[in-house]
Amino acid sequence: MAVGLIFHLHDAARQGAPQAMQVADRFHLVKNVRESLKDLLDRKRGYLPLKKVETTVFSGASPQPSSHQEASSEIDDAVKRSELAILPTSHLPEGEHPSGLLTVDERRRKFNREKRYALYEEVWSLRRQGLSHYAIADVLGISRPTVRRFLTAEQFPERLSGPRARRKSILAPYLPFLGERWQAGCHNGHQLFREAKARGYPGSQAQLGRLITEWRKLLPPPSPPNKRPPRPISVSPPKQQRISSQQASWLFVLAEEKLTAEQRRQKEHLVQASEELAKAYRLSQDFVAMLKERKAEELQGWLQRASHSQIAEFKSLAKSMQGDYAAIHAACSQPWSQGQVEGQVNRLKCIKRQMYGRANFDLLRLRVLHVA
Repeated sequence: MAVGLIFHLHDAARQGAPQAMQVADRFHLVKNVRESLKDLLDRKRGYLPLKKVETTVFSGASPQPSSHQEASSEIDDAVKRSELAILPTSHLPEGEHPSGLLTVDERRRKFNREKRYALYEEVWSLRRQGLSHYAIADVLGISRPTVRRFLTAEQFPERLSGPRARRKSILAPYLPFLGERWQAGCHNGHQLFREAKARGYPGSQAQLGRLITEWRKLLPPPSPPNKRPPRPISVSPPKQQRISSQQASWLFVLAEEKLTAEQRRQKEHLVQASEELAKAYRLSQDFVAMLKERKAEELQGWLQRASHSQIAEFKSLAKSMQGDYAAIHAACSQPWSQGQVEGQVNRLKCIKRQMYGRANFDLLRLRVLHVA
């Protein structure tokens, strides 16, 4: 729940029951801190630590073939990799991979899959911490059906390929002919286009040109005169990918003893990389400790530190919290929580969704009051 919405609810409570003590919900207060952290980490995305997955690739120029048969085999492999590079992933033969050569659509699908997989991991991480379906959906800002689908699946649920993904490339019928001409030494794009056109190719020269460009990348570089080409060197560089800002925000609010060794490494990387992130970490830890240990006397000092921190996200958070200081102070000092209120809000939402598109506000009001 956003900070502004909480304050609107508190304004309504003041008008409806001015004599009652309001206690801000501690869960949502921590969530508000995490949302500010997420905005900060999005702005500081270059400082997010990298996750490493070992892969094996080959660098260096191709060795000089020892026979005509060996050279032909290398060209066949290059043509095959290029064929795979222009076909949708759903049409790759079983066990084959496009060796990193992806079309724009494939790169977009790969990026979207990585985002969904990161969300899938966060859902399970929160579930292992004991959060319910409703709480997980609220924390991550996603629907409960999505949470339920992730938690009931035995493994990460892949998205089904649609009709567009199943469509074959317009170049597919002409690849065998083009591959033979490429092996024969014809590397001229205009010539290959004219010959393919004569055999009925209906596409454009630019589309064929993209294929030729990919094939040309696989050719060995020309050797310097009187020098032998370098031998290939097998290396295993890590495939690098940054953790998401949502994942990183948990590192700032969880206690040190609850972090794994890898999470501690990531947290240390962040606080050492930027003084602004180091300040944000100290403010976040102090706020969570203040709520947990009921140190209400430290609230005003914390708000002043956040306001003078020169961190735009925390300055905005502190300004919003000043508008509901009494309820937040009570959350830091009183044993009560807002669980009853949150339960009623959740009940109201459930009734509203059952009636979506079927009735008006009058019936919603009657159903709510009837149960009460």
